[in-house]
Amino acid sequence: MKSGKVEEYRQLSQFRDLKDFNNQFEQWMIDVKDKFTKGERIALKRLVRFSASIAGVCFAKIQTIVAATHQFDGVGISRSTFKRMLTKAKEVGLLVIHNTFRNGKQSHSVYVFNTYPSVCKETEPPNEEQLSQHNKSSNLSKSINIKLRKDKPIRYSNEFLKYCSYYFTDDQCSELNKIRLIHTHINKLPSESSIRASVYALKITVSKLKSGKVKRVMGYFDGVIRKIFKQRKVNRLFINVFDQ
Repeated sequence: MKSGKVEEYRQLSQFRDLKDFNNQFEQWMIDVKDKFTKGERIALKRLVRFSASIAGVCFAKIQTIVAATHQFDGVGISRSTFKRMLTKAKEVGLLVIHNTFRNGKQSHSVYVFNTYPSVCKETEPPNEEQLSQHNKSSNLSKSINIKLRKDKPIRYSNEFLKYCSYYFTDDQCSELNKIRLIHTHINKLPSESSIRASVYALKITVSKLKSGKVKRVMGYFDGVIRKIFKQRKVNRLFINVFDQ
């Protein structure tokens, strides 16, 4: 890849916007956070901050990012720590690294974050046509462990309950929503942020149900949403401290 202007890297972004990038990065951290040391996590978070102008794409030089950890994070990291973080991030599928060249010589690298694999098309809420087709076909319901509801669910205005109603009974939706509200209260998250995080947690739960890896829906959802909300709370505190 040739080293070029910032706008030329925009096509590498895999996210709709910065909010989408932040949400999916949080999902990644639930799965891979423990694979990184404390110093490597500092390096990764700083890389994320440098990936804001183009969602999920960083074109800053390593020395610039490392210097920023010394200036803003309190505990600076070394160049070798940053490189170890890159190696691990590539191994787990979080990052793709593009080497750029200028005048035949290698220039700085471009770091591109990948989307979270569990946020896939099969867990998107079906539209009216898809629901109609499902009711006419029995093959789909035999191929997965969780089925779309054949009755007409209540039309909720709440995005979480709306998505929930496609797969669970009204009573189950009510119980899942209670779990969401409890964790929202405990972590003191804004309503909008709570709903977005809850929908992600529910998508993960549905995906695991389809693969047959979950037996207790409420317990699994409670565990997933607890991790997501805790990470959101930490991220909000981190951002608030940084912005002061």
